[in-house]
Amino acid sequence: MFSTVFKHRFGVLAFFNLFSNSSMSSSFFGQELHRALREQGPAIHGFKIVSASPLQAVARVKTLEGHTLEVLLTQQGYKVDCKPNEGMTQAFETVEDLLHSISPLYAQRRSEALFEALKRLS
Repeated sequence: MFSTVFKHRFGVLAFFNLFSNSSMSSSFFGQELHRALREQGPAIHGFKIVSASPLQAVARVKTLEGHTLEVLLTQQGYKVDCKPNEGMTQAFETVEDLLHSISPLYAQRRSEALFEALKRLS
C-alpha cells in the first residue's frame, strides 16, 4: 500500500530513486568482496578492489604462487574474470572455494592454519 500511495503522489522516478539507492547498491558488492578477501589473510599475497557497481565488484588478487587474477563477485557468486574469447568460468558460492580451486598454495596454507588452530585448542 505504501508503495502505491508513494508512487501515485510523487511519481515513479521518485519511488525508484528512494528504494534503489545506487550508492548503497554499488557498495554492497564492493564491501562484500573486500570483506571476503580480507578474511583470507596470509593465504593470499594481497588484493585491491578495482571496480564496484550495482551489479558486480572486481578485485585484483595476487595468489601465493605470484599469479595476479581478477575475481568477480555478482549475484551468481564468485568467479575469475576472463577475457571474452576465454569463455565463462565456473561461479563459486564462496571466495574460499574459488581460491581453493585455482591455488594449490592457498589450499595448503588454509589447511596449515586450520591444523594450527586445532592444535592450540588441545
